[in-house]
Amino acid sequence: MPVMDGLDASAKIIELNTGIPIIAMTANIMSNDREIYKMSGMNDCVGKPFTSQELWRCLLKYLDSVNMGDMPADAKKREQIEADKEFMKSLQLSFLKNNKTIYEEITKALEEGDINLAHRLAHTLKSTAGHIGKTLLQKAAADVEQNLKEGKNLVTQQQMDVLKAELDAVFSELEPLLDEFSETETGAAAEPLDTKAALELLEELEILLKQGSPECLNLVGSLRVIQGSKELINYIDEFKFDEALSTLAGLKQKIQTGSG
Repeated sequence: MPVMDGLDASAKIIELNTGIPIIAMTANIMSNDREIYKMSGMNDCVGKPFTSQELWRCLLKYLDSVNMGDMPADAKKREQIEADKEFMKSLQLSFLKNNKTIYEEITKALEEGDINLAHRLAHTLKSTAGHIGKTLLQKAAADVEQNLKEGKNLVTQQQMDVLKAELDAVFSELEPLLDEFSETETGAAAEPLDTKAALELLEELEILLKQGSPECLNLVGSLRVIQGSKELINYIDEFKFDEALSTLAGLKQKIQTGSG
């Protein structure tokens, strides 16, 4: 049975004539992608990852608000803004760690004639660049991806040069995060969590992982103080939530039995 994607699902929903607004949630946020969603009948598009403010701003276009009493206090708003900033930092750090050799990998795939692999790598780079809001890099990766469709290599050297230049620019901009990460990791190691606090943190993380929520990245800093959490953090950084859940279960058991 063929797999139904978002465009297929949108067409089926429109056929039901329910009048329900349809909003695409995707990392493909190039202008031509937005046009495709619009032509398919979708009402709007939210690029992943998104902050709570961006999500509410979109939803309120199509849903009537209700009186929920007093608006959140300024302190609460500031807290959410800080959480969103930390979330973006986590995404940026993940990008740095996971894309150090991406240009070399694409180049090698092209040299070896593995066009499908090069296409997949360019597509992934396009998506992850979109995740962290680097639109110039996203466009450069999209240009390479576009010229590797259907197993044909139509990529020019100029496009590859632009891709490398944009990658280098992003790496240079985000490089200070690695020093910040190193300092945080070193400081955190001196203050391990007690058993109760560690289990509470893992239970909170488990809920987010089961929901497939990228907000689990917000907990990575706290996870570093738990002994044996490195593999779990790596899976979260790579958005491998199923593997993360399995690893989390084993880590919880170790902590509960005191064998960590």
